[in-house]
Amino acid sequence: MKRLLTPLVLLSVILVLPACKRATDGDSNTSASSAAVSSEEIRETRNVTYRGTVETLGASIYMQGTHALALGDGRMLILESTDVNLDIYLGHEVEAFGALRPTVEAGGIIMRVERVTDLTPESSASSELSSSSLHSSSLSAVTVQSSAAVLASSRVATVSVASAQPVASVASSSAVPSSKKSSVIAVSSAAVSNSAELEARIITMSKQNISDSNWTQQYCTDHVGFCVPIHKNWWFVSFGNTTQTLWHVEASSESFEGMGSGPISIDLVGGELSGYSDKEISMQGGKVIGYRSWTQGRHFRISADTRLEGAVRYMTEHLRATE
Repeated sequence: MKRLLTPLVLLSVILVLPACKRATDGDSNTSASSAAVSSEEIRETRNVTYRGTVETLGASIYMQGTHALALGDGRMLILESTDVNLDIYLGHEVEAFGALRPTVEAGGIIMRVERVTDLTPESSASSELSSSSLHSSSLSAVTVQSSAAVLASSRVATVSVASAQPVASVASSSAVPSSKKSSVIAVSSAAVSNSAELEARIITMSKQNISDSNWTQQYCTDHVGFCVPIHKNWWFVSFGNTTQTLWHVEASSESFEGMGSGPISIDLVGGELSGYSDKEISMQGGKVIGYRSWTQGRHFRISADTRLEGAVRYMTEHLRATE
């Protein structure tokens, strides 16, 4: 009996060993495959803007994100951010700027939010300040007394230090109360600094190759229904509707936040084109302006320093309605 058992045991060992080896090889291949997937870089689409209403995400099949952006046409965008407190925008209509990528589950889209522009009228001012407080270079409104106000009725005017517009000249020191002098000096210095920064951006943008192959970005908004091309090396910010325009977008060679910091402005304004034809380019006082007619008695003006004439021509020619 022992003679019979010994060959059987040896045969079993011979059969089991290859099977163990195959199982081990399979686990090794699976681990290698998982490592390859996990190490694969997640591709993002940068510098994208979407407009909608911020909502809580709650329990979700996507297993990612903290909030949702309801786009108004039944679609929803998943939101996440380490830079912006999205809770303060709940229920607000906003424009979210950031980078898109596919969700891991369910084939959705998630945005890594870098900046939010609050479009809710009653809260836009306070929310912009809350959002920008995360950056040392953000907007900070200060109260100054301009020379015109001093000479007229001593009213106090509010200006933003991030504006690239020059600050009105200040009256002699005897006409400005001592309590306002430090604010006036600070804002004047900021205006000079920002003017120099804007000049540097204009020079940088004027040196860009503006051939067709370099316009690989675009700003689009479903709210107004238009798209405008953006050079691959440029940043853009949409400020939505303003006190002077129906829609306002700026482009720059550098990342920016404050209105007036972008050398190129794209403005939708009310009224038919008067004195200009569609896609006409005009030079006016050191500025180049491209005109595009639009629907419902409106038109676009794309303006910049004359050194950016080529870019303005391209953007004016290729501005189009959204599909």
